[in-house]
Amino acid sequence: MTRNSTLIRKKFREYFISTFALTLSIYAATIADGIMVGRFLGSNALSVITLTAPVVYFKNIILTIFVSGGNTLAAQFKGRRDDKSANKAFTVAILVGCVFSAALAVIGLVTADPTARLLSRGSELSGLVKEYLIPLWLNGPLVLLVNGMASFVRLEGRHRLAMALPVFSNVVNLILDAVFMKVCGMGIAGAGWATFLGYAAGALLLIPYLVSKKREFRFAKLARGDANVVSETLKTGAPTSMIHLSNAVATTLINNIVLGVLGVPGANVVCLNGE
Repeated sequence: MTRNSTLIRKKFREYFISTFALTLSIYAATIADGIMVGRFLGSNALSVITLTAPVVYFKNIILTIFVSGGNTLAAQFKGRRDDKSANKAFTVAILVGCVFSAALAVIGLVTADPTARLLSRGSELSGLVKEYLIPLWLNGPLVLLVNGMASFVRLEGRHRLAMALPVFSNVVNLILDAVFMKVCGMGIAGAGWATFLGYAAGALLLIPYLVSKKREFRFAKLARGDANVVSETLKTGAPTSMIHLSNAVATTLINNIVLGVLGVPGANVVCLNGE
């Protein structure tokens, strides 16, 4: 009994630390990213990050539905020793999720101009918002791939890789922030492209895992009869995704109220004080 308790505590610590590292790296990078944008580019550029927050939350709806839903289903299948179904859940979460994210990115790029005007209420920030939106939409599939794979390799018990994927991505992002904004003078677009390339660099860490013969999760061929796996993934991930949906609606309303009542100076003050 004591041995079992010790093993449970050990496993709990492993999963807790890797999950905590993922969350901490994302929030720490977001805070540091905002500080660097404000220092290098000024308050207007910093405002753009808050004005585009609804897009980030909207993208996270897709990520959460597929990754959270697929990961939960895969864990259930693994518990039943049904590796075949677990691989199908993995395939839906990563591949189908990336396809949906890529489709969303295409729509976002096509509508970048009206979206920028909508988010900025047609203010002088519209141009900056559009510059930032383009790489922001494009990095959607990469973010889903890196964070999604991190959740599955953690489920597999590869906690070091699960921690390394998001941490490395965000470290590269912050380094490129300084290079693109300070050295290259790319403005707010540089911050967006730094995030894109940061996650692209993180994806490279997946190569040894993907070619490994010892990995547990493998991409499976999906047939028409596997539509239930897709629907179950969506239903399982939907409740958690509602958090991001509510945040998207809330930030959109707040940003519009601030811009409508106080204008760009008001938006700067709100952003500089952490929303």
